[in-house]
Amino acid sequence: EKARREADEKVSPSRLGSSEPHLEAGIMSALERTLEAVQLLQAEQARLKEEQARLKEQSEQSLLMSKQLEMAQARLEAQQSQLKSGQSQQKSEQSQLKAELLQLKAEQLQLKAEQS
Repeated sequence: EKARREADEKVSPSRLGSSEPHLEAGIMSALERTLEAVQLLQAEQARLKEEQARLKEQSEQSLLMSKQLEMAQARLEAQQSQLKSGQSQQKSEQSQLKAELLQLKAEQLQLKAEQS
């Protein structure tokens, strides 16, 4: 509104050196259209700033989720490694027990052979 008043003062008939109403009306109309265009551009600029802020927030959330996924994957890999280690240890113990069982069977057969 202030800009409009200032524009009105700059293009008043006494400043233009003309008292033709159609000339003044044309200039005023052009100024009004310019002012409307500026206001539309300002509104669009505000909308774009809001959109930019929303996109930045989305990007930050996406980055955070990505980091959380990486950490979860690392924990999963560590658990899998522990499971494999546990399985290897169980297999080793199982092999040892089988060897002991075979040893006992061999001793049992030897005792039977000695008894007969």
